[in-house]
Amino acid sequence: MSGGTSTSRKLVIVGKVLKPHGVGGALLVHVESDAPQRFEPGSELVVGDASGEARKELVVERASPYKGRFLVRFRGIDGRKLAEELAGKFLMAYSDTSPELPEGNYWAFQLVGLRFLDEERGEVGVVEDVIKGSQQDLILVRLPDGSEAMIPMVREFIKKIDLKNQLMVGKLIEGMVSPK
Repeated sequence: MSGGTSTSRKLVIVGKVLKPHGVGGALLVHVESDAPQRFEPGSELVVGDASGEARKELVVERASPYKGRFLVRFRGIDGRKLAEELAGKFLMAYSDTSPELPEGNYWAFQLVGLRFLDEERGEVGVVEDVIKGSQQDLILVRLPDGSEAMIPMVREFIKKIDLKNQLMVGKLIEGMVSPK
C-alpha cells in the first residue's frame, strides 16, 4: 500500500531502517518500540524522515529478531535497490494503534506536550521529550526562558499525570534545571 497518509492521525517512531540485508529486499531495523507486535505480518507502518515528510505506507510481510535488531520484509520491497532507498528512514505507526498499557503506565508520545506544573512554583513549562535511561526514563521539560529541566520519571518527582487535562504535576529540585 503506498501513497499519502492521513494528516490528522499522530505518528510515533517505532524503528529506524539501518541498511538492506541481502539482495531480496530485507531490511535491518533498529526497533525503538516496546511493542514488538508492531512488526507482525500484516502490520501497517509508515516510512519517512523524522519530520514526517516523504511518507509512504508499507505492510510488514515478515519480521524476525536478528543480532539484537530485526530483519523486516515489506510487501513490494522485492530487491536490494528498493531496500537501499529506505536506509536511514524512520518507521512509524499511528499512535491510535498502540496497545493499551496497565494503569499508571504511559507511552512517551502521550506525555510529550503535557503542561508541567511544579508543586511549589505552579506551571513551569511543557514536556518536550521522554529520554530512555538505563535506570529510569527522564522527562525533558522546556521552560519559557528556553532552559531545560531533566526530571527522573519516578514517584518522588512525578506526582500526577492527567492525560485528559494535558497535565503533569511534579517536583523540581535544585540541579534539575539547566541554563539555556
